[in-house]
Amino acid sequence: MVDQSVDPAHMLRAVLSGIDDAFVLLSGQGELTMLNAAGTEVFSDAQPDAGVGLLERVRSASTFAWEDALGRVYAVSVCPLGSGTAPVVLRLSRRQDYEQLRHTHAEFLQVVSHDLRSPLATIGLAASALASGDLGTLSAGQQAMLGKISNAAEAMARLVENIQAAGRYDPGTGLYEMDLQPVDLLALVQRVVAELVTPPDKAAQRVELALSADIPLIRADAGMLERAIVNLLDNAVKYTPDGGTIRVELNANDGAVTLSVADTGPGIPLADRERVFEKHVRLARAETRRVRGSGLGLFIVRSVAERHGGRALLESEEGKGSIFRLRLPAGGPTVAEGAG
Repeated sequence: MVDQSVDPAHMLRAVLSGIDDAFVLLSGQGELTMLNAAGTEVFSDAQPDAGVGLLERVRSASTFAWEDALGRVYAVSVCPLGSGTAPVVLRLSRRQDYEQLRHTHAEFLQVVSHDLRSPLATIGLAASALASGDLGTLSAGQQAMLGKISNAAEAMARLVENIQAAGRYDPGTGLYEMDLQPVDLLALVQRVVAELVTPPDKAAQRVELALSADIPLIRADAGMLERAIVNLLDNAVKYTPDGGTIRVELNANDGAVTLSVADTGPGIPLADRERVFEKHVRLARAETRRVRGSGLGLFIVRSVAERHGGRALLESEEGKGSIFRLRLPAGGPTVAEGAG
């Protein structure tokens, strides 16, 4: 039982003082209003306007790297205490420790996701054998249950593929060596769209295509591009309501090839538009709370774009929908960008 006579503020300071990471309360004006012992050490030699510089970074990203006056690099995590000009709590971890933890985490996910592939494949094969009728006739109830099993197995398989792709393609930690070959992006987009499967509750969705026929071959990794295109379309299917429209466009201009996927979903607030491409980020909104996902799909899209020397872009209007663009240089990545 907590002693009610203890001041909660004193208790919080006591807890934070024993933590190695630096914790800082940053006001909406960029003032360092509260620091634990580690935070005081970090900012003891900082410039007076260090908080203002941090505030500018906070407004554009939820995690970023920051270098102090002594050249030490920290991984900064942001926890807003409200919207607008509300204060934010910053946690600063030494980059070396952060990178080691991140590497260990990535290795663990790769091992687990690899080990999941075999049992998921077995479930899929067993479900297909039952659905074929070779093992006996199924009742309507059994067929319905089998459909749920198949759908769940397919969803798990997609999740495993995204976990592995996020680890391999990450520009910062990925060790994947790109297989750069001439790629017919027009044919690839057409095939992925043709194989697109919409869930039963989105059966009335419409997909419109506006694909230019004058698309040059691009130097790229076909497997990476396919994963990015699949994730863009999956994202559109998730957030477009039943009866809504998904529009897929492909154009070539100014030395680049651009794939655009537009949805008629709820749109994304301006303050969250950079965050949607970050790893494991899912926006907490009432209208999309039931949408399932790992927060990896758009991170993979951006990773694939960057590994090819391109960009992942977003336009959005709340209440009307979003347009995600994958823009790639027509000549392919440079040797440095293409190296694993």
